[in-house]
Amino acid sequence: LVIVGAAEIKAENVDNNEKDRGFAYSIDGGAWQTYDASTGVEIGRDSNGNIVNANGTTVTFRGTDAAGNFSETSYTVDNMDLTAPALTISGDFTTPTNGTVIANVASDDSEAKLYYLVSENAIDDADLATATGWVLYTGNVTMIENGYVYFKGVDVAGNVSYASQQIANIDKIAPDAPTLYQSETDPVNTSVDVFATYGETGLTIQYSFDNGNTWKDYTADGVKMNDNGTILFKATDKAGNVTETNYTVSNIDHDKPNAPAVSADGNPTNQPVFVYATFSSDSVTKEYKVLDADGNVVIDW
Repeated sequence: LVIVGAAEIKAENVDNNEKDRGFAYSIDGGAWQTYDASTGVEIGRDSNGNIVNANGTTVTFRGTDAAGNFSETSYTVDNMDLTAPALTISGDFTTPTNGTVIANVASDDSEAKLYYLVSENAIDDADLATATGWVLYTGNVTMIENGYVYFKGVDVAGNVSYASQQIANIDKIAPDAPTLYQSETDPVNTSVDVFATYGETGLTIQYSFDNGNTWKDYTADGVKMNDNGTILFKATDKAGNVTETNYTVSNIDHDKPNAPAVSADGNPTNQPVFVYATFSSDSVTKEYKVLDADGNVVIDW
């Protein structure tokens, strides 16, 4: 008797005459059953047709001749493997980035072959077995956009396992431009405060007076401008995207208006004298006062 294979076991070199004389098998010492050389003995399937682990099961074959002599040979199944490889995905899938995300996978079975599949949309578990486009995994699956990466492990027995990871921390969109305003828009000869309001939270906001050569942190108190000029605001989100916006202040005026030109009729007269003043164009308030010879104010308008 020669026994070959495992799980499905056949006894070879059995001709029909030997079979007629009585060739039988027994499973784990159970009752003898007639052996069919065309099908062998299937080990590892339950009464419902499900494959089950049958390692340790012993099949004994007995051949009996016409005189009643018999010989026996046993085979114990030990090569059934119904356990799929366990997959572990690693990578930074939480820290916002405007670059790439690297995904890796490891298996508890060093002999398992690993594959990956990248998809823009989620794939149902039931559809993974028929999904196409699997690529042999050799390390470092680089994701340049948000989406899904699926991993498949196949061991030498043909068991398959799947693992997946959603990538949602890639952000390449810069913050929206801020709303910028100042505390006073009318002409002033004092300082004004400039404020920046952003619609997005969690931003790092800075400002610069020298077109970005040096930066200062922005606070809710705003930016004090003592003179006219341009402020450059910069907002950086958690992924590193940057938005820069300029704001120009032009209503601060520290220059005095030119002194008015005064004229009057200087000829001798016994009548009141009219004095005229011509003010510069930037004079918005025009006033005068009259002093007597002793310097006392007679009229103050």
